[in-house]
Amino acid sequence: MVTEDTILPSWLDDCLSMEERQPEDFILCSLCLSPITHKEARLSVQGAHEHRVVNPHNITFQLACFDTAPGCSISGEPTPAFSWFRTFYWQYATCSECHEHMGWYYENPDHDSFFGLIISRLAISG
Repeated sequence: MVTEDTILPSWLDDCLSMEERQPEDFILCSLCLSPITHKEARLSVQGAHEHRVVNPHNITFQLACFDTAPGCSISGEPTPAFSWFRTFYWQYATCSECHEHMGWYYENPDHDSFFGLIISRLAISG
């Protein structure tokens, strides 16, 4: 719960002051509880918000798609290798606070972009 003493990341403080979002609308990193994105950023990609995917090492992930994730840092060179979303290149998305791997950032040649975040690494605030 956010109180007057709570210190918020500057981007979240800006979001709360500029928009009609409440702290309970934010989706957090399950490890450090830092804000990652918000409920209104949910996005349908290739017909669904959630996707079950398997990487080349046979590890299964349940992803949720979001159009923005200001609590994530993006790293690595964009690559199309083993992309789960046709025409999209991917990069790693990590929590900006604790650096936990949260999922991936996707962008295509037309500059359409989104985040595919690992559901088990997300927590709902409130």
